[in-house]
Amino acid sequence: MDLYIWALTGNYIVIPIAIIGISNTFSYFNRILKLQRNNLSLELDFLRSQLNPHFLFNSLNNIYSMVEETNELAGNTILKLADLMRYSLYESSSENVLLSREILFLKDYIELEKIRHTPDTQINFQADGNFEDHRIPPFLLIPFVENAFKHGLNTVGKKWVEINIHLSNSKLVFQVKNSKPTAQSEQLQKGGIGLVNLKKRLDIYYPNRYELKINNSAAEYDVFLQITLK
Repeated sequence: MDLYIWALTGNYIVIPIAIIGISNTFSYFNRILKLQRNNLSLELDFLRSQLNPHFLFNSLNNIYSMVEETNELAGNTILKLADLMRYSLYESSSENVLLSREILFLKDYIELEKIRHTPDTQINFQADGNFEDHRIPPFLLIPFVENAFKHGLNTVGKKWVEINIHLSNSKLVFQVKNSKPTAQSEQLQKGGIGLVNLKKRLDIYYPNRYELKINNSAAEYDVFLQITLK
């Protein structure tokens, strides 16, 4: 009788423990399956991020081969666009890039802007110096150039943009001038968020080694930047 009672009470103890063990096992495998699904999703996202740029570049190359013989301007435009994308996606991921590569990026960007505007719009770009021996944070200069085209050519009458880059004795001089619309927003007059972020980057990378002057007159917007690179 005592043995029967012991067996009965023992079952009451063993069965719940077994149920708990089975439940924990199912929970464990559910977590494993969730992790596997999450990992698979991450892998797919990674593959998409790798495939999409290649797909775009291959498509641009195919389009270029289709138009280069019949439309030289269109072909050159496609090449410049592909180069801008390649630089933005791959080359600009490092902390510093060759100054020559950054200058080439600016040049391609300006050439594409020329296509968008009418022939009477004056767009001048000049760069001189040995840019191969220096490095610079990527996209450091482009905000001023973008703003010049975005705001400087949004006007009636004579429209113009001038961009000059000069490098000598490790001193980089960068100047952007543009015509101004008759009415400007308060954000543009103050420089906007992009200018604030650019100043922060300059303070980080070139503390006490740069000079930035902005002349916002009634007729033009003039940016002068000088950086001691070494």
